[in-house]
Amino acid sequence: MERLNAYLRGWIGYFRLIDTPSPLQSLDEWIRRRLRMCLLKQWRRPKTIRRNLIAIGLPPEWAKMLSGSRKGYWRRALFSTNE
Repeated sequence: MERLNAYLRGWIGYFRLIDTPSPLQSLDEWIRRRLRMCLLKQWRRPKTIRRNLIAIGLPPEWAKMLSGSRKGYWRRALFSTNE
């Protein structure tokens, strides 16, 4: 995470003056989704997924739906903690 953070900070600093920020925003969304997918894969079991999702602030109903879903990791990583 530290190496990724340092790399992204430098990359974003270099392209900060870009006229259209939408490519940077879409890249940021993709990276965050990819990291969420890696966490879901790491947690593996539905019970662990549910417990950890609740711990990071997701409502228990959503955590139950996501942990019990048969969809793939990438599809389940679409959730947002901001809602």
